[in-house]
This record gives sequence, structure tokens and C-alpha cells, in this order.
Amino acid sequence: MKEFSCSIKESVLSITGRINVDSLGDIIKNNKAIFIKEITRVDCTNISQADSSCLAFLLYLQNIHSEVEHANIPKYLLLLLDLYNLNDVLNYKNG
Repeated sequence: MKEFSCSIKESVLSITGRINVDSLGDIIKNNKAIFIKEITRVDCTNISQADSSCLAFLLYLQNIHSEVEHANIPKYLLLLLDLYNLNDVLNYKNG
């Protein structure tokens, strides 16, 4: 059973579950629509666990979808943003 999922609805990418170095390859391989469809928002509400590879993935999504806004970043990813001094780089809105 997969511990993660991605879905796109009306240009919103919703990411769910554990997004880490072990799952990221499968996410990218099995969700080619991420790179083809227009994405304006990435909803991170249901990310249950993440590491720095998830943060890198969010930054990559921002690079290929220049207008994307990340929403509801979990606290542990916000800590990584602060640790890596990337608060001003990732386009996000919480709350």
C-alpha cells in the first residue's frame, strides 16, 4: 500500500502522505501530469511526514510552474525552510 498520493483538480495539486527520499521517485514517475498540467497552487495540508527532498520537490514545482503558490506547509517543513534560509525563496501562504 502506498503511503502517499497526488491529485490535480482545477489547477490545484494536493499532496498527501509521506513525502520523502524513498517515495519521491515513485511520485514523480507515476504522476506525469504534475509536469504537463497547469498548477497554480500546491496544497500541502495532508502531508503527514516529509524530509528535505520534499522541500526540494516543492522548490522544483515552483521552478517549472512560475505562478504556483504553496499552501498549508507543515510546521516541520517550515523549520527546514528556516534552517536552509529559504523563507524568501519558496512562495507559500499558510493559514
